[in-house]
Amino acid sequence: MTLDKTLHRIGLHGYSVIPMFLACGCNVPGLMAIRNLETRRERFITAVLTCTVIPCMAQTSLIFKAVGSRGHQYILLVFLTLFTVWMVLGAILKHGVKDSTPTLIMEVPPYRMPRLKNQMKKVRMRLTCFMKDAVPYVFFGVFLMNVLHITGAVDFLGKLFSPLITGVFGLPVETVAALIVGAVRKDAALALLLPLELTDIQTVIAVVVLTLYIPCIATATILFKELGVKDALKALGIMFVTTVVTGGGLNLLCRIYTVKTLLLVEPAVAYILVYIISSGLKQKTDEINYSL
Repeated sequence: MTLDKTLHRIGLHGYSVIPMFLACGCNVPGLMAIRNLETRRERFITAVLTCTVIPCMAQTSLIFKAVGSRGHQYILLVFLTLFTVWMVLGAILKHGVKDSTPTLIMEVPPYRMPRLKNQMKKVRMRLTCFMKDAVPYVFFGVFLMNVLHITGAVDFLGKLFSPLITGVFGLPVETVAALIVGAVRKDAALALLLPLELTDIQTVIAVVVLTLYIPCIATATILFKELGVKDALKALGIMFVTTVVTGGGLNLLCRIYTVKTLLLVEPAVAYILVYIISSGLKQKTDEINYSL
């Protein structure tokens, strides 16, 4: 209820904070929680934002390890960039995804001390549900990635995306392997960045790109299960475009501004972009309604 007004600005209501909060621990249960949302629009927007900008707990700890030793301003830059993407991407999806967002009406029950027996029963039910619904997809994803590695498809993808990594993101060729491993486990991919001796800015860009681009294989399989093939492919396409735009834009801005200046520039850029997107798309919608 507290965040309902804020989430309405990106086409969601307060219930959507639950999947996003769960995703801070692991994206898999976070995605499984979107089935409780009422409309396809809410499920799609929540799934895209959750998979794109919310790192899991293992990934968050490695972000602090990779970036924290370089100074607190770099940690602020990483999470400020993720929040900026959350705002801008949410504003785009709000106007780009059709359907409506229902008003949050929730009856607040009287609070009572929970019984241990009931809590343990709920924990057992949730664990059983997770083991049945999520674990088979996790193993399937790991199996699929091993097949791609054995057949040489991983090496082919590495050569294919090398120009993007080095040209747009400004990262060395060695980071391609880390990004490919990130398709299986993003926390393992972040660990591979540590021995590469990247510069401070390159580390920030690499961490942001790893967080934004396609989710790990376990999360991707659950994404297909919850959204269906068509919407899941759309979501993956949005994540890829978001990664290219954000990584390239961050690389450009870091060449122009210092980190401390960039911490002030990014919120201003985010506000301007959200205002332009909201005003422009709203005006377009009004013109369409007027013509009808």
